[in-house]
Amino acid sequence: MCAYRFHCTNGAALVIDRTGQLVENDSELRERATAVALDVLVNYPASALEDWVITIQDEDGRQHGAISFDELLNVACGSGDALAAMRSEVLSYASAGCVQGST
Repeated sequence: MCAYRFHCTNGAALVIDRTGQLVENDSELRERATAVALDVLVNYPASALEDWVITIQDEDGRQHGAISFDELLNVACGSGDALAAMRSEVLSYASAGCVQGST
């Protein structure tokens, strides 16, 4: 098991994972990256999905990957249509005042 950190940016905002997560395998690594991406989208709902990138670093600071949110979430959802529906739901939830965006 290895500790990984999942840092995200859209070029304007930077979300740093200060604690990291213990991950057992590549499948769990992908699941954790997807969960982090979804969490960022909830907190930055007005951001363009295609602007966000997540980088994955191990406990020694070596980068093990960088992937755009739209690519990561399309794979996780299985289709662009599922992603569009999820994104629409996040935006409507945020516009109802349920999410406090941070900058």
